[in-house]
Amino acid sequence: MSEKRQKIKALAERVYRVKKAKFQFLCPLCSSERFFRYHSSLQKRHYLQVFLSSILLMLIFYPLMQERVLVIPFLVWPAFECFIKINHRKEIPCPYCGFDMVWYRRDVRVAKEQVERFWASQKLVKKSEENEEILTPPVGQTVTESEIAPEL
Repeated sequence: MSEKRQKIKALAERVYRVKKAKFQFLCPLCSSERFFRYHSSLQKRHYLQVFLSSILLMLIFYPLMQERVLVIPFLVWPAFECFIKINHRKEIPCPYCGFDMVWYRRDVRVAKEQVERFWASQKLVKKSEENEEILTPPVGQTVTESEIAPEL
């Protein structure tokens, strides 16, 4: 490991390892090691799957549709593309801190709100009313719900 990686203290000490990761990087917010399993576009094997699925569907629907089955590949291809994009998009937000790099590029304020919502949903964030800073408890300490939202 490089000296730079050793100096950065990651939020998650032990991350889940992904076999055959397509892309490996550090989260810019929490410095945890991240992995992408899916590409953002179709690969060679996906084109083969599109071709084979189209052939199979054309054989199944030929008795009903006759020559109109030639439209099926043009319906299967966008469906595959859509599923690949959805799987890739699911992986983008960091599971440790909630940082989403796509939203950060689009709008920094929205990305900040998403991270705050993530921490609030994890019940680890306690907002200070005086200075609006995000305070997190020390590692190993649990926070009760009454500490997060005290009764009025």
